[in-house]
Amino acid sequence: MHVTTSVTHHEREIEFHDLIDVASKLFKPGTTESCETMAHNLARRLSDRYARPFTVSVFEDNECGATVGLECQGRP
Repeated sequence: MHVTTSVTHHEREIEFHDLIDVASKLFKPGTTESCETMAHNLARRLSDRYARPFTVSVFEDNECGATVGLECQGRP
């Protein structure tokens, strides 16, 4: 899993380690879902939580996978 989001100034808006912890708790590997579905679900949940756009990549074997980008769907 690889997660990216924009930063709009030089001070961290989201603490990196906090984002890693949250993304790791929300990500459910080993399910029967496709890489696309897992990436979309995690991007949606992060966007809802942090009210900002996220791009999430999920790879089966560090080679084949999917990247999904979502605009902010959460609270303003």
